[in-house]
Amino acid sequence: MAYARGGVAPAPPNIVFILTDDQRWDTINKKHSVDGRTPVMRRVTRLLVDKGVLFRNSFVTTALCCPSRSSIFSGKYAHTTGVHTNGGPDGGAHVFDDSSTLPVWLHAVGYRTGIFGKYLNGYAALAPYQAPGWDEWHVFRSPGYFNYHLIENGVDVVYGSAATDYSTDVLRDEVVRFIAQSTPPFFVEFTPYNPHGPATPAPRHVGSFAGVAPWRPKNYAEPDASDKPAWVQSIVWTLADQQTTDAFRQRQLECLQSVDEAVDAIVQALKAKGVLRNTIILYASDNGYAWGSHRWKPKQCEYDECMRVPLVVRYDRLLPTKRTERRVALNIDYAETFAKLAGATPDPGVEGVSLVPLLAKTATRWRTAMLNEHWNGAIPTFAQVRGKFRKPGDVKHVWKYVELVTGEKELYNEDRDPFELTNVVTDPANAALVAIMAARLRELDPGWTGSAPAATSQGAAGPDYMDDDALE
Repeated sequence: MAYARGGVAPAPPNIVFILTDDQRWDTINKKHSVDGRTPVMRRVTRLLVDKGVLFRNSFVTTALCCPSRSSIFSGKYAHTTGVHTNGGPDGGAHVFDDSSTLPVWLHAVGYRTGIFGKYLNGYAALAPYQAPGWDEWHVFRSPGYFNYHLIENGVDVVYGSAATDYSTDVLRDEVVRFIAQSTPPFFVEFTPYNPHGPATPAPRHVGSFAGVAPWRPKNYAEPDASDKPAWVQSIVWTLADQQTTDAFRQRQLECLQSVDEAVDAIVQALKAKGVLRNTIILYASDNGYAWGSHRWKPKQCEYDECMRVPLVVRYDRLLPTKRTERRVALNIDYAETFAKLAGATPDPGVEGVSLVPLLAKTATRWRTAMLNEHWNGAIPTFAQVRGKFRKPGDVKHVWKYVELVTGEKELYNEDRDPFELTNVVTDPANAALVAIMAARLRELDPGWTGSAPAATSQGAAGPDYMDDDALE
């Protein structure tokens, strides 16, 4: 970090964390626009992407809302937090230990903190409980776009169906108020429900993406799934699936427009207060979405569409020009990053790493492999490792290796097969590589036995980075 003239350390930055719900990584560019030229999120592009760092390889470690959000708050994998699903005995807000989390660390060093929107799945059973570390608490009792409840600093406030009750707009205005009334340093988390299903856009945005072209990537409704696990092979993709998924995608894109407007309002509030330069703004989502890739509609799959998310960081004091970062960032890195910038002390069990060296362009070594996990649900429990590996006689490539509790396995060369169409795990030429990646998987999750990730596993055996070859 560069110090100001005279060697005086700069004031700790304000932190604005914007976390959407179920947003694909590619919905902040032009790919899904109606005209093919205008970014889906014009304001996010102009105010964040064009003034910060866009991460091309940003992933979550568990592609489901509550496990992902628990990992974000704690900086730990789901096999460490014990939050594996959205509910039940191993998931939901009641399972999460919130005694040492990002807001607690920041509050301890003088930050005023506020959360606005979604907290964790299952919070309704705990309401009006307020988690430690938060000064301002404006949290959905159960998330919704209209006809919802917000627990606002202990008070259950009911909102209706008027256009002015649209939850993203209500939360936006509360965030702007919080910024205006806060003395730096402050930490605000804006976590709207958008574009989570049913993906209800604000009335002013209904139909705004009516002319968007159908989304048909190479792996859409994958016609030959004979090399895929049985759960994929069993999916029969119908015309009804196609139509409902296309309609849902349109609504999600329309849903993002109110978030786009909210980002503009937040940036203007920071500018009006005179603190924009010394504020880090991080924009991300809790998981991706399939939209028909590999015949799958939602999230929770082992494929990139589910686990890849947008990540943009603007911090004018540190990042003078826009650029793209291709090294891998994970959701478990956010808490450590904010703590590092704030001078806060994170929990000693944190498993993520600070992104500051990437942001400041001082990193000489970085992670070469990442862990992704899933428990239960419609898809079998699995664990996977994704990263740079070299098989004998070849150069390094980005590979993905998956083990499911069914005994099935998958292996994809992400460089040569980015749509994950050809599972090459049974190719004898890849046997040595499979052994290497299976061993690495167990280093990242010592509790993984091939039957289930252990609920009590406490982190990885050593860091998941630190290899100079990562800078290739």
